[in-house]
Amino acid sequence: MRGKKQKDWRSFEEARIYARSLGLQTRCEWMNFIDGRHSWLGRKPSDIPNNPAEVYKFDWRGWNDWLGVGNIPVKKNNAPVKTVRRENLRLKKARSLERIRKIADPENSLSKPVAPNSFCSFEEARKYARKLGLESHYEWNRFVCKHLKTIPANIPRNPAAIYRFEWRGWQDWLGISDRRVNGNE
Repeated sequence: MRGKKQKDWRSFEEARIYARSLGLQTRCEWMNFIDGRHSWLGRKPSDIPNNPAEVYKFDWRGWNDWLGVGNIPVKKNNAPVKTVRRENLRLKKARSLERIRKIADPENSLSKPVAPNSFCSFEEARKYARKLGLESHYEWNRFVCKHLKTIPANIPRNPAAIYRFEWRGWQDWLGISDRRVNGNE
């Protein structure tokens, strides 16, 4: 995006119409599309930015607006209604708890979590993030989407919200300024 000038991009409205036409539902799906993982959708035109939130920051109203989530008319479902029994719900809950236990396995994490929403200390999590060598908030989000199942359960996907009292910005979280000072860039 650095080589593009503002006039090279489609207007916000035209780009949003294109994005909505893809039928994607989440930011992660958008990033997978950009990475070519949704090949059946074709390639993204060069005049549509990878990071529309940055390019269209004055028009930006969030990913739901960009992708049209919630604005797409839902077709009426004429399938027969099947009642859900409590046993089925208990089985589903048990399966999802089992998945959480597997994710929270101490072998997959830096320190053993007490509950699914327990995170390690800010310093431990930041150390993990810095080891990844990422350069921006955008790259962090991309990494999270690609490695959702392999990131340790005690590393938050949205560290700015979880560590809001210790948070000093993305450069601090990713160690970007440290790498620049040490001459690695």
